[in-house]
Amino acid sequence: MAAVPAAPEAAEGRDATAAPGAPADSNPKRSRPADPPTVLLRCVGLCGVDDACAPELESVAWPSWVEFGVLFRAEKEGRPRFPRADSVRRLAGAARRMGCALAAHLCSTRCEEVLHGKPDFVRELRELGFARVQVNATLANNVDSAALRGDVHWPNLRRVALAVPDVEFILQRNAETEPLWAAFEAERARGEAPPNVSMLFDASVGRGVTVTEFPVPASPDTVRFGYAGGIRPENVESVLRGVARALDAAPARDRLAVWIDMESGVRDSESDAFSLAKARAVVERVSALSWVEFAAPPHPR
Repeated sequence: MAAVPAAPEAAEGRDATAAPGAPADSNPKRSRPADPPTVLLRCVGLCGVDDACAPELESVAWPSWVEFGVLFRAEKEGRPRFPRADSVRRLAGAARRMGCALAAHLCSTRCEEVLHGKPDFVRELRELGFARVQVNATLANNVDSAALRGDVHWPNLRRVALAVPDVEFILQRNAETEPLWAAFEAERARGEAPPNVSMLFDASVGRGVTVTEFPVPASPDTVRFGYAGGIRPENVESVLRGVARALDAAPARDRLAVWIDMESGVRDSESDAFSLAKARAVVERVSALSWVEFAAPPHPR
């Protein structure tokens, strides 16, 4: 599995090869890097919508390729980025009216329920309109990742995925979660994995470290996958350039549609809450990229 490094970020309006302190290049063809190959996105995930932003979310027009991520962690419910149940219902209603997708990011006990083979909460989420569920089985999300066992927890998660086949289950792919995704990959190699399981490459393990490499799985046209790690308005273009280069070198590239996801990059640095301003900045910068196209987003079936 090859990994392609991200393209270096160039200063806005400046030749990337210019010496420090040199005047900006007035030639627009030389002031920005050349366009990379076209990249096809399923969605752009903006994670951390919460009680504070729920009333204001509909005051902004969002494109249909935005996916709002909701964090579920019982012991933090009501704090910034962890909405209460009534806010989740409001957010779900708003997403339906706006035509945007929803993803549930399961942490702590909610994650452990899935790892123990319990589908009840996921079924509740499906009824609210959540199309995807991310299994955050890491220490940062209050899950004992050192205790993960591929021969125990993957079969349990597999049963849940099969019990709720119209929801997509996202496995974080990093060093902590290897027992889960390695068991999934072994099944996928045999053609036995559930079709509604996908992978998110997040080497930062949810700590917001900027992604610099973009691995592509074996037989990439047989699994859905995406990328996360420190993505924010200032670097979303360079991240997508790295993604475009990685996919361009991959087999079956014309059939590959990926997603990107971010949480810390759309968070207010003072309040720790979801920032509508940063989220809008991401959307505006992605919308301005002529070489980014969009596939059908992951809405409920």
